[in-house]
Order: sequence, then C-alpha cells, then structure tokens
Amino acid sequence: MLSGTRIRRAWVTLAVACAALLAALALTPPAAAAPSWPALANGTSGANVTTAQYLLRGAGYDISVDGAFGPATENTVIAFQTSKGYGADGVIGAQTWPGLIVTVSEGQSGDAVSAAQTALNKHGHGLSV
Repeated sequence: MLSGTRIRRAWVTLAVACAALLAALALTPPAAAAPSWPALANGTSGANVTTAQYLLRGAGYDISVDGAFGPATENTVIAFQTSKGYGADGVIGAQTWPGLIVTVSEGQSGDAVSAAQTALNKHGHGLSV
C-alpha cells in the first residue's frame, strides 16, 4: 500500500510529465504541407509541360520536348503511369509528379538537369538549358 506522501509524489511526477509533454507539443512546428503539384493534361502548354517532358525523356521515354501537352505526351504519360502501377489517366498530377522527380547535382547533365533548369527558369533564374 502506498503512503499519502508517495501518492502525492506520484501525482506531482505525473503532472510534471504531462506539463512537459504539452509544452513539447506546443513547441513542435506543424508538419510541412505536401507540395502542390500542377495538374498537366492534354491541351496544357508552358514551362511545366517542358519540365515534365524532359523528366519523361530522362526516364527513358522517346518524347519530343516542345512544351505542348498533346496526344504524344498523353500516350507517353499513360505508358509511364502504367509502368509505375499508377492510375493511367494521362494526367500528370499529384500521383505522377513524385514518380518523375529525380535528384540532380552539380556536374551532372542530361534530361533531368534540363528539367531542373527549365523549372528554375520559370522562377526567373535565367539558366541556359
């Protein structure tokens, strides 16, 4: 049987632990929001399409990089999505983008680097692709 002093000490220890936990939770920054990926579909054009086309080429698909999302790009996207086990709808969206993205670093070259340069240029960086 616990004495009154030991019970009070247990309650104080529990209260301190709860207070520390609540303080830690209050100081924990919220989780970062998931990236907002542009949805690209047949008829879309621009730098995002160019970036996606470079990434598809980098993944081994024979596709022209022209910045226009037409039937050839749509068919290539469907083939890519099928190969990854994604829903094959021909739209590059939240599910498809992460499968296309690759890490590049200084000194590398190729289609993935061209995709990165195109994406950076969209935000005013003025790189040669």
